Amino acid sequence: MRNFILSCLSVALLSSPACKTKAPSAANQNSQNEIILSDKLMPIIKDRDLFAATTELIPIDTCYISGNEIVIHTAKLNACTAQNFTLLWNGSLAKSLPPKVTLKLLLRADTECKEYHKFHLRFNLQDLKNKDQNPGGTVIVRIGGYQKELPCQL
Repeated sequence: MRNFILSCLSVALLSSPACKTKAPSAANQNSQNEIILSDKLMPIIKDRDLFAATTELIPIDTCYISGNEIVIHTAKLNACTAQNFTLLWNGSLAKSLPPKVTLKLLLRADTECKEYHKFHLRFNLQDLKNKDQNPGGTVIVRIGGYQKELPCQL
């Protein structure tokens, strides 16, 4: 009798939907939430004409300075690779104390990409050095699309 009861309980537990688990297959996983990290420290491009022509503001969730890097976390965007991003500078410093630098994040379109991702991008702050204007001083960095100013020691 005891074996019969144990057998019935085992069958009931195995057939119960609450006890069944289904491992998610790779096809069911949503790649739309993926965060893509830049695999290298990218340069800041000094180009006055491209800076002036860039009018679209890329939505930025977070931005901070870590050592000689500026790290940018974007909102979810239609993009597939971090190499399609460029951080632009027009080469000038505002005549304020401390001087201010305005940068713009540019995303080059990839017509083949149909996915949405968040990006964690890293750019080299040393590219902002301009010994003639502010040798080794503090600079305030502003990025289009991000509301906070970031103090930086160059």
